Amino acid sequence: MLLGDTVQTKAIEAGRASALLQEQGMKTALMNDIQRQKNVRLKCAVELAATGKAKESLSLIDQVVEIPDLVVELETGE
Repeated sequence: MLLGDTVQTKAIEAGRASALLQEQGMKTALMNDIQRQKNVRLKCAVELAATGKAKESLSLIDQVVEIPDLVVELETGE
C-alpha cells in the first residue's frame, strides 16, 4: 500500500512516484473527510482553504496569531 498526496507534495517531488503510478492506472482511494477539526466553523475554514478559497477561509477564523521568525530577527537585530 502506498500513501501520497500528489498535490500537497509537489514542491518536494515526494508525490511524484504516486502521481506516476496513478497516471499508469493504479487504483486509488480518495479521502475527503476532515478528521482534525472538530469545531464546525474551523472545519468549514479548512474545507474552503482546501478548495483554494483562502480569503473566505481566513474570514471564518476569529483570531490569527503571527509567530515571529526568530532567525530573521536575530540576523537583522530587530
